[in-house]
Amino acid sequence: MWLSLAVDFQPDADPRFATREKFQEAINKIEPLPNLAYKIRRGDSLLDQIHGQDFLLDKVKADAQIVDAYHRIEKEQQNFFNAQHPDKKRNMRRRVLDERLRLAERYLKRMKERVATYQTAMFGETEKQAAARKQREEQTAKLEAAERALKRAQRTFNPLKAKSRVTPADEMILDELEAGSEQDMTFAWRLDFPEVFQRREREGFDLIVGNPPFVTARNPEKRELYRARWKEVCHGKYLLVAPFFARAFGILGRRTAAE
Repeated sequence: MWLSLAVDFQPDADPRFATREKFQEAINKIEPLPNLAYKIRRGDSLLDQIHGQDFLLDKVKADAQIVDAYHRIEKEQQNFFNAQHPDKKRNMRRRVLDERLRLAERYLKRMKERVATYQTAMFGETEKQAAARKQREEQTAKLEAAERALKRAQRTFNPLKAKSRVTPADEMILDELEAGSEQDMTFAWRLDFPEVFQRREREGFDLIVGNPPFVTARNPEKRELYRARWKEVCHGKYLLVAPFFARAFGILGRRTAAE
């Protein structure tokens, strides 16, 4: 991008002959590059995670509140893309973060509603029923852990939300709440790219370019997480290329391509 800027832009002043003042004036006419903070995200592309807990967000049907939040986030992120003034950018980031925290809270509530209440049969339970109960209990525990982490993030964010102006000193808090840590990460395709997954005409990416690894997952914990998430393609000693292809096809739109 910087190379393109240097090659393609024709300044009004020739750097070989112009005075320092004239050349600086010509450079100042170059429009700032767009803000790519919401276009480049960090996370585990195979898992949808809310504060370190992985969930099947694509299985949760978006209600009116979720759709409205998506549209507000999309609008703010589009405005942020071309924003130039530092104060405006910080305030936009604060509004986006506020909406993302609310959206995560709404998703967690909807997922809790999906966890059906298990009633033990009068004469005990079958092996299949026991497995289903155990799965629900594990899902409930993950939801509760994610809720606790979300509440911690909201407590950290609330003083910043109440301020009349977001200062440069507050950017560290914004960075921390947006990115999270390796153990407390929030990244989900549908949360992070609302402009892609809330398109009325064509939901999903137009093109995906990737280089999936033809190896097994070295981290045993991640290996089992991927196996549980991508049961259809992760059998035995599977290669990571299998869930990567499944993920790519799942987030592509119609009449699109993966390279």
